[in-house]
Amino acid sequence: YTRHINPVLSADARLSFAHTYASPLYGASQSYGGEVDLLYDLNSTMSLRAGYGVTRQSRYTPAPLDLSENVVFAAIQKRF
Repeated sequence: YTRHINPVLSADARLSFAHTYASPLYGASQSYGGEVDLLYDLNSTMSLRAGYGVTRQSRYTPAPLDLSENVVFAAIQKRF
């Protein structure tokens, strides 16, 4: 989802979900996450992006395993 707050500032939100069923090679797993960020246009070819993302992954077999990730980020993007 993208929302344009004004001509040079926009906000993005993304959600993700995946579920994998068990197979002979890999066990069942599930992952979900989300990300929110702000994008500010510095000029016609450069933007500043800052935001937060979270992901959680769970594996059920052969041994249960849970992994979580939280990321805060800032970046300058150059478009050509």
